[in-house]
Amino acid sequence: MATGKVQKKDTTNINGQKLPSSHHPIVAFITDVEMAANFRLRPGDAHMANNFRAFPEDTFHFIGDKKIGLLRLDSGFYSQEIFDYLEDGETPVNYIIAAPMYQPVQRKIAAGRTWLQPDEGIEIMGFEYKAEDWASPRRMIAVRQKIKTRPKAAGKQLSLFADNWEISGYRYSCYVTILTLPPVFTGGGPIVRTE
Repeated sequence: MATGKVQKKDTTNINGQKLPSSHHPIVAFITDVEMAANFRLRPGDAHMANNFRAFPEDTFHFIGDKKIGLLRLDSGFYSQEIFDYLEDGETPVNYIIAAPMYQPVQRKIAAGRTWLQPDEGIEIMGFEYKAEDWASPRRMIAVRQKIKTRPKAAGKQLSLFADNWEISGYRYSCYVTILTLPPVFTGGGPIVRTE
């Protein structure tokens, strides 16, 4: 039932205390000189991908004719619109973006059998993946870290395969990229086959 009043978002905790404002910072760095090229502080309730184009366009303006070697983004920027913007622009931007662990991605990772092992307890695998709303497949890089060897490993366990003793012994991360480099330089390190 409409009352004509606009409801305000509740910003209090369970004890009625006012919660502090939160923010999502977005920062673009120039790595070779270790400086920030651009910075934006957005409200904490804003979705990361909202109005994304304005930020890189401002950044490109600030850096002039310099080329971005690699753009790294977290999973809040995992969207078809952002991929297309980065791939189809006047000058395509090399990117690597963290991928959420959606069920189809978990299935592709679990089906993987060839993992590169650059160091003890960490393995990396590349594969092609096409989401339903993508026009063509993209390259994905999966990283898994053995929990027993690396107890503070970042990443998530694959919830679809919690009952599988081999898969549940790892934490996983996944990234989408247009880079054509190998997922890792092993220096002749072993390739692990888990067949």
